[in-house]
Amino acid sequence: MPPSRSVLLVRVALLVGAVAASLGVALACGGGGASPRAPDGEPPPVPASYDPLAYATQRGQTIDNLEAPIPPLCYTKTGGVSNPCWTCHTEPLAPNQLMDADLQEAYAFSDVGLTNHWTNLFVDRRPFVAATSDDAILAWIRRDNYAAL
Repeated sequence: MPPSRSVLLVRVALLVGAVAASLGVALACGGGGASPRAPDGEPPPVPASYDPLAYATQRGQTIDNLEAPIPPLCYTKTGGVSNPCWTCHTEPLAPNQLMDADLQEAYAFSDVGLTNHWTNLFVDRRPFVAATSDDAILAWIRRDNYAAL
């Protein structure tokens, strides 16, 4: 028997969350994959006016996470059993020349960074998932999300 609609929606929500978290880790660790390129191989131009911080400020939003470069994965409570740190902090492999495997044990954050400011991850999204149709989820994941802010 196939899984129920709500089980599928929860799976999609968890998958989307995992992809978003992985992307955040990759970007924070200097990854992010290939940049979009024009047919001539050059990256697309970035408008001089493109400033995400100014955009957020203009909209009246505040920047609550001053240590956003520290991804949520760094705050994982492992109980000494798991090691999520190895995904970023490891021995260098070209072209990455940063040797920071020692940070796997150091937990060397700034005073601000010692507190997990990723509060948006501690929201119970089950009511939203239950109220969201399959068509709405499919439309959302199929839309173009590479537009500028």
